[in-house]
Amino acid sequence: MSEEIRTDRLVLRRKLISDAPRIHRLVSDPRIHRNVGRIPANQTLEETEAFIRKSIDGEENGEYAGFAVEKDGELIGLVGGRPNGVHGPFDIGYWLAPDEWGQGLATEAARAFRDWLNRKRGIRAMTSAWFLDNPGSGRVLAKLDFLPAGRMKHYCYGRDERVECMEMAWIAPNA
Repeated sequence: MSEEIRTDRLVLRRKLISDAPRIHRLVSDPRIHRNVGRIPANQTLEETEAFIRKSIDGEENGEYAGFAVEKDGELIGLVGGRPNGVHGPFDIGYWLAPDEWGQGLATEAARAFRDWLNRKRGIRAMTSAWFLDNPGSGRVLAKLDFLPAGRMKHYCYGRDERVECMEMAWIAPNA
């Protein structure tokens, strides 16, 4: 798929293998890998390339959807997700380079992705979770009308431990 999503300040585009060095540099920052459950602390460039290949393959067979997030032509993060089981809601996640935090960009990117999933794929229910020691992520989800669904622990590869988090859920209006 070559589709792009444009917002006021961002372009969401498909990930490319050539993005691997930039993504690798960004996820090597503990402020990212400690706050995203599925990124190991010492992810190698080769593992980053494998993640991108798996994402591309998953997009082709409907097991994944996601975009690179660009601001002013520079990759600043990712947004993506996958179905949670056969009939479960779509689980989404996002991260941005720490230099971009506090400007509403995560909300802008995640809202664009949520709306794209709803409009293009007909997805009417979504979930996400945030680690309780990362309340900024919780604020992003609250701004997207996700509601708290319960506290639990999720394993975080970047911390190599289970971490307390808040599960959140969103259901499309008129679902």
